[in-house]
Amino acid sequence: MLTTNFVGNPPLDVAVRHEFDWTDLLGGRTHGTAILETDNRFVSPEDYGHRSNSVAQTLIQLTDLGLVWKRGGGETFVWCFSYANGEPVAGANVALVSDENVTLAEATTDKGGLARLGAVTNAVWVRAVKDDDAHAVTLSANNLSDRKSTRLNSSHRT
Repeated sequence: MLTTNFVGNPPLDVAVRHEFDWTDLLGGRTHGTAILETDNRFVSPEDYGHRSNSVAQTLIQLTDLGLVWKRGGGETFVWCFSYANGEPVAGANVALVSDENVTLAEATTDKGGLARLGAVTNAVWVRAVKDDDAHAVTLSANNLSDRKSTRLNSSHRT
């Protein structure tokens, strides 16, 4: 685990920008997963009158593997492509995974970047791995029925 500290004493509630090289953060690799965390352990109570233990975290996936999927006809179709050039990625291992990280179905993408898997109803994630690169996305991430939408009727038209 690599830890990088950006020490400073910015004013309260002021955004501070720190630039860094992702390959340094990932130990020289160009792909990988990182947890970024910010906290205030270097802030003295005298600066703000109190010490808060607040922490903000986010998970970052640096990947070239893009994923698009569709369920239908008793199957799940997953297309894996390169973000760099939009070309299909052949030979990627694609899996449908449970919330407990159990692989429920898996297949290898063909020369067109397509993998066909069963329609596993309890799958929560779709994951692709090719060489040293990996990408995992929740299956609901491209499910339009999960998004709130408002239907406009004739009274909303101008």
